[in-house]
Amino acid sequence: MGKSSAKKERSVIPVEFNFKEITPLNYIQETYLRAICENNIIFGIGSAGTGKTYIAATYAARELFYRRINKIILTRPNILAH
Repeated sequence: MGKSSAKKERSVIPVEFNFKEITPLNYIQETYLRAICENNIIFGIGSAGTGKTYIAATYAARELFYRRINKIILTRPNILAH
């Protein structure tokens, strides 16, 4: 017997987006956000809790939602913690 030609049913979960404006709290965050807006690839380096992930993820999600980009690529360092 052959493969079934019926498409699988997908559940749809409605999600409402209410993007808040990204407001940098200081000059460093402002520079970081400007770099994200003006470049295709950037590296964000800084201490924990400085807004690196929040700013980048919020900006990327908004761009994806409004179809100004078609995918988000996430990476992580290849460093082992001891």
